[in-house]
Amino acid sequence: MGFAACCIGFEGAVPSFEMLRDMLAERLGTPIDLLETPPGFWVGMGLSRGRLRGFSILRLEHALEPEWDFETPADELLLQVLAELGGRRELVNSPAPRRVRNRFYFAGALPTPAQVEARLTLATGIASSKPAYEFPMDHVLCAPMLGSEYGVVSLSVEPYGICLTTGPDGALFTEACSALESLGGRELEDALGP
Repeated sequence: MGFAACCIGFEGAVPSFEMLRDMLAERLGTPIDLLETPPGFWVGMGLSRGRLRGFSILRLEHALEPEWDFETPADELLLQVLAELGGRRELVNSPAPRRVRNRFYFAGALPTPAQVEARLTLATGIASSKPAYEFPMDHVLCAPMLGSEYGVVSLSVEPYGICLTTGPDGALFTEACSALESLGGRELEDALGP
């Protein structure tokens, strides 16, 4: 199971997320929720043959929470690393319907992105080809009627416009990209990097 990403650039003002939510609800004929997600960081794990697996980890008060939980060996390794760094694992409800997330509570200071990245590198023996970075609070569009796999899209405002990411590519993601283009944006092929 992979993820899809799209970056839409704007020369003028970026449309509000509320406007996008309302437009998508009308286009899809289903209620759309707009939720705020906490700040966090992205960290990469180097894989064989030069591949990279990235993780977005939300930073909560006294806890870290991987944003997307899948059941691959790479995901399991991340969960193991967070436990080794002193996290106590609990399952919590996700904003997406019928999903739970892994949340790791820490008694002291939260591990830094560099500490998580170093542990992943130690575990795999392969350094990440991209450095860890912090990200601010962002937003998530949820369409519960579309199902948990296809009804969640993360939104973040970047200097060039809006970046959208989702788990498996689905109707909400496709319509969100299309709606932003209809509002004057254009897809940026190289905004996500190589």
